[in-house]
Amino acid sequence: MNCSIVHSQIAVTNNPPFDNAQNLVEDVLLGEGIIANNFTWQNGPQNIGYFDGFNANICFEEGLIMCTGGIDFVTTGAGAGPGISGDADLEQALSELGMSGFSVNNVTILEFDFIAQSDEMSFWYSFGSMEYTGYTCSSFNDVFGFFISGPGITGPYTNNAVNIALVPDPGEWVVDGDGNFTGVVDENLFTSTPVAVNTVNNGDPNEDWGGQCESLDSNWESYNTYWIDNDYAGNGWQGVNQPPSPEFTVDGLTGFTVALPAYINNLICDETYHIKLAIADCADGILNSAVFLEANSFSSPNVQISTVPNTELGLVLDVENGVLEGCGQAALQFDRGGDMTMDLDITLEYSGEATYGVDYEALPTELTLPAFQDQIVLPINVFFDEIPEGEETLIVTVSGVPVPCEVDGTVQDIELVIFDQEELLLAMPDQITIDCLGSANIEAIIEGGYPPYNYTWYNESGDILNEGSLDQSGILSINQEPLETTFYTLVVTDDCLDQVVTQNTDVIVQEQILSVELESDLLICEDDIIDIVLTPDITGGLPPYNYTWFYEGVVISNNASISSLPGEGLYQLIAEEACGVVAGDEILISFVNLEPYVELISYDVVDPGLLPESCFESILQFNVPEIQTEDINLDFNVTGSAELGLDYNLETSITIPAGESVFYVPV
Repeated sequence: MNCSIVHSQIAVTNNPPFDNAQNLVEDVLLGEGIIANNFTWQNGPQNIGYFDGFNANICFEEGLIMCTGGIDFVTTGAGAGPGISGDADLEQALSELGMSGFSVNNVTILEFDFIAQSDEMSFWYSFGSMEYTGYTCSSFNDVFGFFISGPGITGPYTNNAVNIALVPDPGEWVVDGDGNFTGVVDENLFTSTPVAVNTVNNGDPNEDWGGQCESLDSNWESYNTYWIDNDYAGNGWQGVNQPPSPEFTVDGLTGFTVALPAYINNLICDETYHIKLAIADCADGILNSAVFLEANSFSSPNVQISTVPNTELGLVLDVENGVLEGCGQAALQFDRGGDMTMDLDITLEYSGEATYGVDYEALPTELTLPAFQDQIVLPINVFFDEIPEGEETLIVTVSGVPVPCEVDGTVQDIELVIFDQEELLLAMPDQITIDCLGSANIEAIIEGGYPPYNYTWYNESGDILNEGSLDQSGILSINQEPLETTFYTLVVTDDCLDQVVTQNTDVIVQEQILSVELESDLLICEDDIIDIVLTPDITGGLPPYNYTWFYEGVVISNNASISSLPGEGLYQLIAEEACGVVAGDEILISFVNLEPYVELISYDVVDPGLLPESCFESILQFNVPEIQTEDINLDFNVTGSAELGLDYNLETSITIPAGESVFYVPV
């Protein structure tokens, strides 16, 4: 314990929950191995409260304060006590300091009963006073004491109590280079001299007073190793200890002690003891004093063995000493107190339903708790074997450690319960089907295991698409728009990191089938083309469609239908649907090819095919639909019952001149 703490200002409070004795004792003062009850106080909460020394140089980061001038005295340097006088134990303590007959004023007392879990109890404190150094070695000093009574204790105070606020023996006081106490707190550490202004000070009597210090203890000057000056200028501090920084962060007190232990042994386990923490001003009510008790230091350890399961992960909070396979790390923690001057050798045996070296790692069968080391932790790694086994016990039998409150007991069993991890579950669809313009919303349900969960989404190429964490069971989702069939992978782990769950979802992008049909090829008269409209019959695919019409290989339109066709020839259509699938068809439009032809006409008779014998005449009219650039020579035969040259006359070989569209041959 030392005072080499760098801070900046003490803070005090008696606001809830620090406004009653029970909370201050149970929640602030007590450490391990103590059960307390029956709490009472006098002049609290005005004179008793909580202090935060993190920003000060009082040696303790936090604890309980008792001050005769009110707890605000140490923050402002001003205050007033309650004016209550008289207490038999403090007056008795004052008498033992050679100051009989003086009154005790602003009496401040905190009392409670306690049961120790071993045969010893200790705590750490610091005493400070406004009487330093002006009243050093005077005939009146403020007084305080820690009075303990109970079974087996015989002393001069009420109920045979003894005062355990005693000055340590400088010959037993061992510190390291930083001023940390490294010795053993036991009965050999202390003198019989009570701590007071006239016993622990700068070692130099005030010239205005006599030899009161010398009369109390001839070694009083050597006790200055326990004192710190809090009232000086520059480097003019007194005593052997340089005041820790930051200076003057505890107000009102002109000096205070280093952290000192209070100790008692030979307690009877499970018996009830009573402690009275008391402080008062001597003679006056102006020069105030205070005592600071370190938080959680009021304890009764010897060797306490406890399990440290992996409850920091929030996993097995409902089972004492529970641990999950492979998750976190359980441990046995050995906390030593009392005499730590020698190594302590212990043996360990392992039993229970769990298999040594199979369900948990091989552990030592012998262990040494080194001297002066107050805590040893033996980690226990429990394997994750993925085998459903239910609950299994691991019993560690420790031999060689005194069992608290058992005089001859040196063997104790510590049990851990090993649990299977809850299975981590991941559910997501095996397959999702979309069209080429659609998106796939993949939802995954995560449950079981031990949140928070860490997850990563991958695409088919193994690229990370998304990653993050999920604080509790729930649904994850990702939305993707693939252009072709693929798959996506989700990998999930929980807080234990043993279970890794992987699952894929196939995303099927449907292939589109597109059909384009035009009507059959057309053979038409040239004049009829003006009435032709080409409209395709399209089925399948996804609209909208894109159209490209070709005429003899040249693009002529992007409309769905075309009319006003440019002429005969090959018409082709290419259609593309929204997904890019292409289909097409074609149609050939041809004009009728007109050949020369002949007609029988007559200007003499109605029916040129019925020609009476006489001077009547019919005519063969040769028509040429397409005017030729060359003469047309025609030979033709005549048959029938009428005889050529006898019954009629007709030229059977003719020439139609070039450029003529009609040629007449009389019959």
